[in-house]
Amino acid sequence: MRQAQCQSSLSGAIIDRRKRRNTAAERAARMLTDQQRQEQLEEEERVKRQKTSLDDEMATPTKSLSQQRLLEKLRAARANATPTQSPGTRRATVAATPEEYAEWRAHALEFMRNKKEKERKTRSVNSRDVHLETLKAVADSK
Repeated sequence: MRQAQCQSSLSGAIIDRRKRRNTAAERAARMLTDQQRQEQLEEEERVKRQKTSLDDEMATPTKSLSQQRLLEKLRAARANATPTQSPGTRRATVAATPEEYAEWRAHALEFMRNKKEKERKTRSVNSRDVHLETLKAVADSK
């Protein structure tokens, strides 16, 4: 009698383990298909956004004459440029012309210089305030 109970208990445990394995395998397969479906949807969304942004760029009139000139200059420069692909990218990108790059770099350097100068001024004002507060605290404690 006792041996029969042990045997049935053992077979029940084995069946439970098989069910858990099957359930885990089914869950993993379901997660994989969901992940693939999600990646496909994201790719479709990315393509749609890219297409929409290009359509909007072509359809939307530019706001100012300077923007129009800049876009024309960019299009002309990129028409002469050759598509290049760096090792880490999936799709080819149009390389900037040397003039474009030099202009962009000059703007970036100017921006960083201004930012650092602003931070330096803020820091000196803050340190002066802290120094004055320290002097006041010392004077008050005496």
